Amino acid sequence: MDVTRIEIKTLKLHKEKFDLKSLLSSIVDDSKDNKKKHTEAGNVRIFCDDLNHEPCYAEADSQRIIQTISNLLDNAIKITEEKRGGGDIHITSDEITKGNKKYIVIKIRDTGIGVDRDILPRLFNKFATNSAKGTGL
Repeated sequence: MDVTRIEIKTLKLHKEKFDLKSLLSSIVDDSKDNKKKHTEAGNVRIFCDDLNHEPCYAEADSQRIIQTISNLLDNAIKITEEKRGGGDIHITSDEITKGNKKYIVIKIRDTGIGVDRDILPRLFNKFATNSAKGTGL
């Protein structure tokens, strides 16, 4: 439904100011809890860098940020477990400045097989996947 709302330009973003590091920490904790419930992901370790230091405020739609990061993290957990039998996931956040604007960069790096080179140029297009399970949204 979100894809349709984006395409017909009716998706509403609800911007608010929030601490991104706190939000990211909560997402990671939830993912760790969910991972524990599924024994097949028992060999995947999740590490977060620098989430307990100074707050990092962002003005964005926090629910969309949660949705995006949760999806990326869930995919990293699945692929790391399925393809390698376990491994590590590292999550980092950095503040960068370009000109007079500040940006927050969140990186999720795993020890899975990586993104297929055929998919990479289409990665952010609708239905870009090589998986029989996923839809590529």
